[in-house]
Amino acid sequence: MNKAAEQTDPIERMKYLTCFLLAGLHCNPILCKSKAPLNPILGETHQARKTDGTSIYLEQTSHHPPTSNYYMVGPEKSYEMFGFAVVNAQLTGMNSIKGWREGKNVLKFKDGSLITFTTPETRINGLLMGDRTLNYSGALIIKDFNNKIESVTNFNYKDSGKIEAIKNSITSIFSKSDDGSVDHFNITISKLNVQTKIKEPVSEGHGSWLGQVYIESKK
Repeated sequence: MNKAAEQTDPIERMKYLTCFLLAGLHCNPILCKSKAPLNPILGETHQARKTDGTSIYLEQTSHHPPTSNYYMVGPEKSYEMFGFAVVNAQLTGMNSIKGWREGKNVLKFKDGSLITFTTPETRINGLLMGDRTLNYSGALIIKDFNNKIESVTNFNYKDSGKIEAIKNSITSIFSKSDDGSVDHFNITISKLNVQTKIKEPVSEGHGSWLGQVYIESKK
């Protein structure tokens, strides 16, 4: 985020913003391992300040539906990021669930740029039996309204959406089949042509949320 705030070229800024939002996706499955408690206590707060001057403030403002509010400000107010997330979940089988966030996520920079973003869906398999796995599906979308730029990251995870037929073991009753490179994604950054109203790609990238991000071959 600090690098994004330093950029004067909005396309270069969008590249860093995309990397920033992708860089934290590994934290839950790798560090937290999707363990409870998943819903903080109503009114619970957290404050933190990094050595570079970045500050963050969090509060759980609703228990049902679970709603978290946040505000983060960069060193010398180089940027502000704030919003709220309403967490929703839905069973997608006897042994799996998907979750997604609704709400607003807003970024403001010193030059007046106003940016919003959405986050991908979370897919968890192995709720009752088998290995517990967490994957992402859908898209991560960032929109720069001032400069008419959009970044879309599509995740390659694919879910059959069907419970497999009963095979030779009880485990198969609760399992679901997945295919594709589950940790990979593709990035397309586009700029809106004001005259034609068509989004024209200006940069592309790819990577793994368990590894690195490459935009135009630059890691």
